[in-house]
Amino acid sequence: MKSNVKGPHDMFSTSNGEGTSYKQSNMDGTSDKEVRAQIVHAFSTLCYLEDIPRSALRLDSFKKMVESIANYGPGFEFPSYEDLAGLLLENEVDRVNKWIDGHKEEWPKYGCSIMLDSWTDREQRTVINVLVNSFKGTVFLKAVDASSFMESETEMYTLLNDLVERVGEANVVQVITDNRSKSLLAGKFLMMNRGNLFLTHCVAHSIDLILEDIGNIAKVKTTIKRAIFLIGYIYNDYDVLNMMKEFTNKKDLPRTGITRLTTTYLTLQSLHKHKACLKSMFTCEKWRESVWAKEAKGKAVSKVHAFVLE
Repeated sequence: MKSNVKGPHDMFSTSNGEGTSYKQSNMDGTSDKEVRAQIVHAFSTLCYLEDIPRSALRLDSFKKMVESIANYGPGFEFPSYEDLAGLLLENEVDRVNKWIDGHKEEWPKYGCSIMLDSWTDREQRTVINVLVNSFKGTVFLKAVDASSFMESETEMYTLLNDLVERVGEANVVQVITDNRSKSLLAGKFLMMNRGNLFLTHCVAHSIDLILEDIGNIAKVKTTIKRAIFLIGYIYNDYDVLNMMKEFTNKKDLPRTGITRLTTTYLTLQSLHKHKACLKSMFTCEKWRESVWAKEAKGKAVSKVHAFVLE
């Protein structure tokens, strides 16, 4: 039976008209809009002071945290610095290890692949990230500083062999490496000694090498250099950049460097896509009467754009 008798709690809540749920009002008289503004201000200040990346707001874990705090209600006490550096960190490590154990249980059932992803940092150190992929997903296994032995097939073989031993030879279907000569030679030694697994070349690196060979063709190489010059000129001048966006409907052009082969071709693709807009820009009256068209670099760009955008 529904009761029409109201108690003290009803002073701080209002019915939604159906008599089934209530919305809590703020006891200090502030509106929900004002409270939200305070929360947003406090959170944005934290992000700016501690340089928290905006991408963190897209994480499911962030959304879950906010919802959990809201469900808890007033009086929630945040963990201390000591908690985060101690017990909570240990608990999280345990959870991650259990998650990895779940992957390891699947390796014997369907097999797995050991993947080596090498990259060079700003200090010219070569780091290899080792991952294991299976039907259940991908697990990060370890990172290796390979600066001292990337050019040694013997030490590369030792690394590969140790990884197979750690994962379990019976579980490994293939080992995927880049296409460096030393990596391939080490992989061939591995197949000779462990006949049940295969060496697979990294497809991404193979495509990168193909693009590098194409980029060494004289006409393509010249076009890439001129495209980089054109993009650099536009993005180094704020007024020219704004003018470009007027003609491209506020679309940006991918910028690239000489060594970034994939993005170089994305830049060429973007220039080709917007070539009509860019031609209109460099032939319009506003450009011809501007100071840019009279400068040395501006004159060079006017010549370059006609070559690049054909």
